Amino acid sequence: MAASSSRGGRGDDYTIMETDPSGQYSRYNNVIEESTSKVVFKGYDRLNGKEVAWIKKTVTESSFRALVAECDMLCKSNSHYLLKVFKHWIDLQDGVAVLHMITEYYSNNLGEYCKIHKILGEHKKTCIARWCKQILLGLQFLHEQDLVIVHSNINLNDIAISGTSSTVKIADLTSAKSFLKSDSDLDHVKEAQYSELRSLGLCVLLMIRVSKKYADPMRALGTINPPKLKGFVDRCLRCKELKASIGNLLSKGLMQSVTIPVPGVRAHVLRLPAPPPTDDPTKKVLIGKRVGNELSVTLRSIDDAEVLLTLSIDTLPEMDGLRGELIGMSEEDIRWMVQGAEQVMSEFNDELIEPIANVHHDSDTSEETIRRHADVFNLDDQEALAR
Repeated sequence: MAASSSRGGRGDDYTIMETDPSGQYSRYNNVIEESTSKVVFKGYDRLNGKEVAWIKKTVTESSFRALVAECDMLCKSNSHYLLKVFKHWIDLQDGVAVLHMITEYYSNNLGEYCKIHKILGEHKKTCIARWCKQILLGLQFLHEQDLVIVHSNINLNDIAISGTSSTVKIADLTSAKSFLKSDSDLDHVKEAQYSELRSLGLCVLLMIRVSKKYADPMRALGTINPPKLKGFVDRCLRCKELKASIGNLLSKGLMQSVTIPVPGVRAHVLRLPAPPPTDDPTKKVLIGKRVGNELSVTLRSIDDAEVLLTLSIDTLPEMDGLRGELIGMSEEDIRWMVQGAEQVMSEFNDELIEPIANVHHDSDTSEETIRRHADVFNLDDQEALAR
């Protein structure tokens, strides 16, 4: 279907406006969010039968390389705290270069979400702390890459939130900076990291709607309750003075007391088979889990001994054929685990996220994308890669 430049509407307009080149994804005339830099529409993945977000960004000569690098990072990421990009491409619409990104679905950006849902009362600390911890874990993931990535300027509009699960993910990396690991202790790298934490502190003030009342963030800080939340924001705003880092923010104070569900995990939610008749059912339990794209079954005994079967590595025929004396298990226990594994696969297999290899196959690397679209800006290959 031909692409449309229409901005679309909000609400329940499911008119199909365009499809991607492969025909797998459709874009509806339904806007999730809109800003000066992008428009995000609701879309649909025909192959997997699920809703997606379809992001459009105008590409300029100056933003070209940063946008391509952002897509490449979000495609390759396996972090639960970064928005996953399934596919991306660039085309010309009305003579303007437009980047299309197909991502996992989300409800809104965190800034708009906080305006719609006022965060008040005793629940304020809990939800803000959970959001902040997820953002910090996303930033920590970026810092741990071979080429260290520092976001440097967190903005609520760059954070995607799922309204049904309150899961937040870093969704925009166009302002990010990259550094060699060997340069991590240099002043300009540390300054970028401090800028990152200060911007997170300012985000919290925006979440609780106090920053608009005070030009000075430190004066706004004096109005925050409870004390633990106030202490967290203070450490973010004064991170350089206090030499605060993501690691010590996560390990102390408010963040230490906050627990967030591990995304994708379902543990012991099935009626897995009971132990063999010869065993005491109070001394053994069979637990089925899905962690991201991995299924597993664990046989755990009352003395904390356990045997783990990872279904992506250990095949069922191999497991069934193992001899008990090799792993200290009886043949009955092995058959019990196999029976449980079959049940876990039946329950969870349809919920697995798209394998990373398939996602990579649909999306070019940074250099391939730059070469393929260099003609948009009348650049030869070497000139495009040098920018």
